[in-house]
This record gives sequence, structure tokens and C-alpha cells, in this order.
Amino acid sequence: MAKGLLDLYNKICLDLTANNEGFVDWVLEPSTKFCQGMFCNTITWYVKKDRWYLDEASYDPINEEESTWYARKYSGKYPDSNSSNVMKHFALEKDERLITTNGKERPVILLKYTADDWWNPINTSRHEKYWLCIPIFSYKDRHSQQYVLNDQCLKNQNSFYIPSWYETFPGVNSESSARFHAIQMVKEDHLTPIKRMCFNSEPQMSRPFGLTKTGIEILMYHFYNQFTIFPELSESHTLYSLFKEGVNSLLQITLK
Repeated sequence: MAKGLLDLYNKICLDLTANNEGFVDWVLEPSTKFCQGMFCNTITWYVKKDRWYLDEASYDPINEEESTWYARKYSGKYPDSNSSNVMKHFALEKDERLITTNGKERPVILLKYTADDWWNPINTSRHEKYWLCIPIFSYKDRHSQQYVLNDQCLKNQNSFYIPSWYETFPGVNSESSARFHAIQMVKEDHLTPIKRMCFNSEPQMSRPFGLTKTGIEILMYHFYNQFTIFPELSESHTLYSLFKEGVNSLLQITLK
């Protein structure tokens, strides 16, 4: 059962835009593989309580694949130099360390495309395609309804409420929170668009979906507003402030 109001953001966006643009919509262009705002699945990483780095346990120079490694807890102090065998086997450069963190497959929202290669800046044929992404985390039983509603009312500066699919509107499997602390670059070939069955247009088929231009603007307004260095974002006439006011007003009326 939903803890927030799934259609709330869409209603407010429709009221605020002259072209009747909602919060989430289908990506109908068949030639568009990836685009800004699209929801995709990928492996993302995030920091929990502990991180680890690798050190040599037993190195087999003849059969490197049989070598073993210690996972040592990273305590905040930069790890001592790994052995030369660790450096060689994992192709580490001078002063690099192989430090692990938690990761899993989860949905992300695509924010910005770029093609670049720090190690081969001149040779454009070697440039890798990347997307700046914001991972989204689904709410669990430990997240109370009030916690979710605080996110939906934009009271939490570190996250942004993302509704799940409902009725004929596309969306991810469950209500989620876009977590700003986990923003990261992801290689384009590691991304898979999330699709749902679309009955709103012909031919009826599984299609990708994503935040609309209005949805992306509001998401990024909320992100930049937390830095308190752009006072113009909080002025009463901005899209973000009107959206936030509309959300809180309609939510109060609905929950009475």
C-alpha cells in the first residue's frame, strides 16, 4: 500500500505548466535509446558503515588467477601501499588503492550525458560515453508514512520523492527516494532502460519512461536549493517554490 499520494506530483505539474506537462511520462521516440530524465537499471555503489581495501594474502606468479587477497577495513587513514603484486594484478597506478564499497542493481534517473576520457583526452575515438545519474532507493517497512510524506513535501534536503507506477501512468516498481548523496557517473553500456506496457499510444508496446523537463527542473531545484547559495531558487515566483507550495497545500487537504 502506498505511503504517499502517487498522483500528487503529476497533478501539480499539470497545473503549473502551460503545455500540460506532468511529472513522469513515456519516452515515445523509438530512436531515442537514452535521454535526460529516463529511468534505467544499473549497478550503483553507495557507502554504508564500512569500506574495505585489498592486500596480498598469497600470490601465485605462475597462476595469478589462483592468488588470494585480504579484505582489510578502511578506517579513514589512507591505506599503506599495497604490495607490488596487488598493483600489478589489478593494474593500479602509483598511489592508487583498490577500495571497495557496497553496490547492487537499482534504478537510476539519467541527468546528463558526457563523452570523455581523462587518460586519453586527445584521442576522441577512445572516449567513453557516460551519464551522470541519481540512484533511487525504494522505501521499506522501516520508513514510516510520515517519513515518506516528509520526503514528498520536500522537507528532506538530501532526498526527493519518486512515485511508483499507478493506473496508466508509468513508474518504477515501488515508491522510492532519489538520494542526492549517491549521485554518480555510469558508463552508458552499463545502463538498461526500464520499460512498462504503454496503452496510451499506438502501437501498444513496452516503452521506456522518464521525468519530464518540468520534473527534472524541480528535482534539480531541490538539489541546488540545499546549498543555500542560490537565494533566487526560493523566491515565491519560481517553479520550485510554486510546486512545493502546491504539494503541501493539496496534501494537507487530502489527508484531512
